[in-house]
Amino acid sequence: MNRILYPIFDSATLGYAQFRGLTNATGKFFDYEFIEINEAFEKMTDQSSKKLLGKTVQQVVHDDGKMVFDWLMVSENVPHHGKEKEFEHYCEQMNKWYRIRLFSTETNTFSALLEDISDRKAAEKTLRESEDTYRRKCEAISSVNAALEELELADIFDTALFQKLMDTLFPLTQMGIGIIDLHGNVLVGTGWQDICTKFHRINKESCRLCVESDTELTTNVQEGLFKKYRCKNSMWDISTPIFVAGRHVGNIFLGQFLFDSESFDYETFRAQAKKFGYDEELYLDALARVPRWPEKQVNDALTFYSELANLIANLGYSNYLLSKDIIERKLAGEALAERETRLLETAQIAHVGGWTIDLRNDSLIWSEETFMIHERETGKQPTIEEAICFYHADDQQRVTDAIRKAIETGDSFDFEARILTAKGQIKNVRTVGNMVHENGVAIAIRGVIQDITERVRNESEQTRLREQLHQSQKMEAIGQLAGGVAHDFNNALGAIMGAVELLKIGGISESEQSDYCLLFHGKELK
Repeated sequence: MNRILYPIFDSATLGYAQFRGLTNATGKFFDYEFIEINEAFEKMTDQSSKKLLGKTVQQVVHDDGKMVFDWLMVSENVPHHGKEKEFEHYCEQMNKWYRIRLFSTETNTFSALLEDISDRKAAEKTLRESEDTYRRKCEAISSVNAALEELELADIFDTALFQKLMDTLFPLTQMGIGIIDLHGNVLVGTGWQDICTKFHRINKESCRLCVESDTELTTNVQEGLFKKYRCKNSMWDISTPIFVAGRHVGNIFLGQFLFDSESFDYETFRAQAKKFGYDEELYLDALARVPRWPEKQVNDALTFYSELANLIANLGYSNYLLSKDIIERKLAGEALAERETRLLETAQIAHVGGWTIDLRNDSLIWSEETFMIHERETGKQPTIEEAICFYHADDQQRVTDAIRKAIETGDSFDFEARILTAKGQIKNVRTVGNMVHENGVAIAIRGVIQDITERVRNESEQTRLREQLHQSQKMEAIGQLAGGVAHDFNNALGAIMGAVELLKIGGISESEQSDYCLLFHGKELK
């Protein structure tokens, strides 16, 4: 590189490095040597020029194992002479993102410009994470809806309340009630008879008969109907299903009784006591305490308990839906608030502000970041005219025309211009606007404004650096050409001066003198 350009490259914000390719016998690159780097490159890569200059990439990696980018990876993609290549790269060791531009101006040599784009990538990541979080919460809400199909009775039934009601009613009715889910779990139970709890359910064999009876009692029972069944231990049970939102979720039992209209067969129970090894006296004493009810009383009682149980279950289901709706609203609100926060953070990082022109009342609304871009204190919203006046005088008409055309044709607009901030700074901005319609009528223009000053500055600097580099190389070529011409001229002049000296000395023949004269004038001396 031309030494004159050193101060320029050292003061640049973009990292610059120049490499010389090393080829093998087949002409294929196998390594690259660092021949120039600037201070920005040193800072971006955390490598000093003393460590890099004159060394190859492989040597540097071997020495300390740290390199922003493995330049060997692009050995097959080094731009051909006069062309460029651009890509983005994440350096895990530095935890930074870079935009890298490669260009070649000489055979076997290429240069690289590095730009740190970590802030931009962080903004993009923040936005993606916000969107992912919002999507996950939406999926969580959807999973709640899916869970309704697997809802258990215990999830919606206020068992404590119903148990308290049954305990209060039992002294009056002397009727035992049980509420059992589809898995056989007893959620509510009261008034169980001793003949079941102390005999039938204690013995392994008789308990098996109880379970079989429970299963039979709850099979193929239609909503609103009762099923009466004499269990295999000779007790009557009656059941009716509990339905919630059209789904069978459990059953209510009224049981362990005998009808007063039937004859009492003690021999059957004595045989059971003998079969299962019960104490006959105690077993028959428990049998004597089993209630005997008229069939109508049993039906009326079960109708009451069934309606009460379904009422409580459906109230529980309504509370569940209400709670679910509250949770959904809370999750949606949290997701929205978090997304707005992330979007605000992203807007601040990316320097993007929002704005809206309400065509119904010709008012303008700026977001907080838009105020920051214009370096104007937040609070009072500017008028449309005040906002246009922030643009550079040469750009104001273009802004006005874009807004007018959007209103007339509905077209969107997207342009870059300059603004003069409230503090007197000139910034480059990109302005994008889209029409908003309601019932086919244009009601607003909504858009964004982005501060692109840094991007424009970087692009200008890159262009300037490339032009200066090309100019330097041209000057070096001209210097080499001039040196060659001077060398040839000096060789010719030396021959002429030698011939002149010979003529001065004399002692040469007349024919030789003629030859020297032809050398000077292209003809013989007269």
